[in-house]
Amino acid sequence: MVSRVSNTPAPQRVQGTASAPTGPGPAAPSSPEVSRGWTPSSRAATPGPARPVAATANTSAPGLTDAQLATMAAAAIEQSKAAGLYRQPVPNNQDAQNNAVPGLGGKFLDAMPSFVFSPRRQTDLMARQAHALLPEALKRDVAFVQVTRLAQDPEGAAKEMAGKKQVVLVGCLKGINTATSDDPKVSAVHEKELKALEVSLTVAKGMGVEVRDVVFGMGDSSPTRVGGKYVANPFAETKRAQLEARMNGNLQKGGYSKPERLSWGADELMVCAFAAKLPPRPLSVNLQSPESRFFYDSDTTAKHLVEEAAQKSGLTLVTGGKADIRLEAFSLLPGANKSGDQTFPDATELAVQRPADEAFASKIKALSKEDLARTVIIDARLNNGALDQASQPPTTDVLGYGSWGTGGNNFGQGLAMAKLVSDAEARAKASGDPAAVEQVARARRQLVVEAVAHDAFFIGYRTGLSGASVGDGKSNAMSTWLKQSGLPIAPGQSLPEEKLVELYRKATDFTNQQLQARYPGLSGRVKYIPQPYNRRFEAATAYSEGVIPQAGSVSSELVAKYPEFSPGATYRGFSPLTKPGPSVGSNGLFF
Repeated sequence: MVSRVSNTPAPQRVQGTASAPTGPGPAAPSSPEVSRGWTPSSRAATPGPARPVAATANTSAPGLTDAQLATMAAAAIEQSKAAGLYRQPVPNNQDAQNNAVPGLGGKFLDAMPSFVFSPRRQTDLMARQAHALLPEALKRDVAFVQVTRLAQDPEGAAKEMAGKKQVVLVGCLKGINTATSDDPKVSAVHEKELKALEVSLTVAKGMGVEVRDVVFGMGDSSPTRVGGKYVANPFAETKRAQLEARMNGNLQKGGYSKPERLSWGADELMVCAFAAKLPPRPLSVNLQSPESRFFYDSDTTAKHLVEEAAQKSGLTLVTGGKADIRLEAFSLLPGANKSGDQTFPDATELAVQRPADEAFASKIKALSKEDLARTVIIDARLNNGALDQASQPPTTDVLGYGSWGTGGNNFGQGLAMAKLVSDAEARAKASGDPAAVEQVARARRQLVVEAVAHDAFFIGYRTGLSGASVGDGKSNAMSTWLKQSGLPIAPGQSLPEEKLVELYRKATDFTNQQLQARYPGLSGRVKYIPQPYNRRFEAATAYSEGVIPQAGSVSSELVAKYPEFSPGATYRGFSPLTKPGPSVGSNGLFF
């Protein structure tokens, strides 16, 4: 993932990971057939039993008076000011006046919740969708807060935490990219990020809210180039260990004793934090190439990244028998990633990769309907988007799909979303309400269709918008189209909106044609909505038959000029989101 706080352009990819499980809800279904047999890597950790959060709703939820806020926040404000954080803008965020980052679309249509990292699909729209899937009792009692935003605005964050029993603090530390020694500029950012965590602990303590979990990761940290080939960068692992030690030292000083492990990634952190609050669930893993190396995750293997993602989301790795969640993951074979940079394979590399992809896809297609319903498919062959259509689910009734970002982003968010859906399904079945079961089934289908639309067609590399090779086949398809259309994609440049509208309409029409061809029974359509973020090849993606009413951040200025981009608007005969029905079941499942 691209480090959330970084303004330095990186090769095209997107980013984004979380904590130990706790939470209400029915116990995870037991599987007597499951046998434990996954051999963990050195840093891997198996999650322990869920620590229960009080399931009783907090009905008082008192607001804080200005005087109470001033008293509570005084120490935190002083810390924040000393660190240069208080009221200061943070890249890819919105400020106290609801402005977007300069040049990225003016004011936001609405304020981002405290659990949204930045106005992009993976950290905004999907975080909102994931939050909607959580049990209502948990959402009433637990606040999820992004620490940098809390440090910017301690008073505002305190209002969101008011009345909660617990808080989960989530954040990330800037990655070092290909650096092989300390960079003073990067170190200065690390100091602010660690201080933001310190400020967050102070606010929580002042409010009397228990810090239940702390969830942190580290951004893009790439291998180093030696003799024309990328090899593991020992400094990346050294730096991660140093920062992890400092972070845990700060946590201990702040009265939080449970050590947190820095995982590779960042944009997936909040969704993993949500999943970790739910009871553990068994996960079986089938990796196309367990030793695949991931460029932005310090040359880490697929096996190791899956272990980190499972630990962050509260999933127990098992072998044999029937697990609640099955992972089928595509990744580049070593012979198709000879340079180690994880870019689009050349002709020689494709000759190695294609037969393996076809065989792997065939086995997935041959799975029973029951197995497919608990299978999440992840295409981790490239950094941003699907390499081709081989990884697309054979049906929209799989448990989940994802093909975006770094390996840490992809595995983290893919597994976390799968756990959230699986848990919602278990709660719906336990309620005995057929309407609840149907609602979760529709939510699952919505998430799969939106992910295929975005990850395979909107930002897909080979198939992309043209359905064939785009340019040299090494550029992200949407980015290439933007350049061909004369649209600037660099941060700080203004948008020629008329061309943007034309491009989004073209992308929408193309994607719906492709989806109908792939899934003939599909009754709805997808729609793309631009978000005020500096990567023009990303967009919020909505499915017309969806039931999770989360549209994500939108620029108010863009919507004023082009009402079709309003999250609730009808666009060329298509309404992006249906209105959710009444709460399902007596136990308030979600929405």
